[in-house]
Amino acid sequence: MVEYAVRRSPPLSLAQGAIGWATLAVVLVLVVFYGGNAPVYWTLLAVLVIPLFSAQLLLGLIRGMPTHAPRLVAPALFYFAALAWGLLQTLDILPSAWGHPFWGSVPGDTATVSATPAAGQHTVLRFATYAMVFWIAAQAAINATRALAFLKGFAIFSLGLAAFGLWAVVSGVNPVLGEQATSNVSATFINRNSYATYAAFGLVANLGVYLHLVRARGAEGDSRHRALRTLIERFFSGAWVFALGAAVCLSALLLTASRAGVAAGLVGLVVLVIVFRRDRRRASAVWLSLLVLLGAFATALSENVFSRIVATDSDLRFVVYREMLANLDARLLLGHGLGAFQDTFRPLVPLEAAATDWTRAHSSYLENLWELGLPAALAFYIALAWVAAVLLRGSLIRRRNRLYPIVAMVFVVIGGAHSLVDFSLQMPAAAALFAFVLGIGWAHAWPKGVREG
Repeated sequence: MVEYAVRRSPPLSLAQGAIGWATLAVVLVLVVFYGGNAPVYWTLLAVLVIPLFSAQLLLGLIRGMPTHAPRLVAPALFYFAALAWGLLQTLDILPSAWGHPFWGSVPGDTATVSATPAAGQHTVLRFATYAMVFWIAAQAAINATRALAFLKGFAIFSLGLAAFGLWAVVSGVNPVLGEQATSNVSATFINRNSYATYAAFGLVANLGVYLHLVRARGAEGDSRHRALRTLIERFFSGAWVFALGAAVCLSALLLTASRAGVAAGLVGLVVLVIVFRRDRRRASAVWLSLLVLLGAFATALSENVFSRIVATDSDLRFVVYREMLANLDARLLLGHGLGAFQDTFRPLVPLEAAATDWTRAHSSYLENLWELGLPAALAFYIALAWVAAVLLRGSLIRRRNRLYPIVAMVFVVIGGAHSLVDFSLQMPAAAALFAFVLGIGWAHAWPKGVREG
């Protein structure tokens, strides 16, 4: 049984599609500008998304809200509670005793909780923008045909981006990064580790769409010969593009030489294969795809890349983690302020790690705990865990349109795993895409779905 909670109207459907596609376009184009890793770019993202979000709210008033909207209230309360605290940290309205110790050495009466209020306000703006992107995607993807088109659009874009990154390494010319380019694949991202997460997202999107397109819909008694013929027909009728995309994205991922990024991507790949393997109609396609990707793995994994991945040299990140944990109790409840990690941790950088300017903690979990404080950080991660649990449930119990919660759930696995030892989801382009795909998954994660006429 399907629940209808939106008004069925072709003009309204066209308007919804336009808002969804415009949002996806903004999210993808942001990648070209160094992954959005500068205040001017993430501010531009907000400037473009806010009008689209306003249009989405207006459209929602006309069409009515989908049935999944009330189910989002609980995680939204936790998420915005964390953001509200992040904003309060930047305002000089809280008790002066809560003020950051840094203000004691600055003339004046300022005593905000945050050591860098401007950075905190920028971060709150980014997080609020990601929530808007999620909401737009959750509405626009109610139409399953449109949801598939969104995933196809990103999959093809990720194929092009990976091909560009590979070409830049082979040719030695990267017109986007210029002198900042390295010998490893990083495409348009300043950091190869951050691109590794994006490449892993592309791998999952391409493989997921491919498996969806080649699934066999024959009767239970169909012969293996007939099932194989169906698979081949669908492969050559268009699915091959996404098989190619998966192979190219995997090659680009491996050639980033990001140990954590490759590990997170391969964990995500295994999870995707295991979940899809539950569907007997896709079994042959799953195993064939796995063989092809393993072939790409063996081809791309040169001796140099392999040596980087399995290197056992000491990693200064763990020295920094130890120092952070030792100093968390100083402001465990209040935090140092969103965006304040670099300035507040600089005096505490251990001597052996002092040759590097630690702009990030290289662990999003620890950095958010350092900046927000324990209560707000817990609220933030409860919200994300709530959404992840819904996606996991949807990927296991849904029979129709399982592709969307599965892909979104695997995005969570990849992003969550890599964030343990890096900051890939702190790149605005990766975070905005993450939010968009989670919105698609949320729209189709419920036993009784919603549909747009």
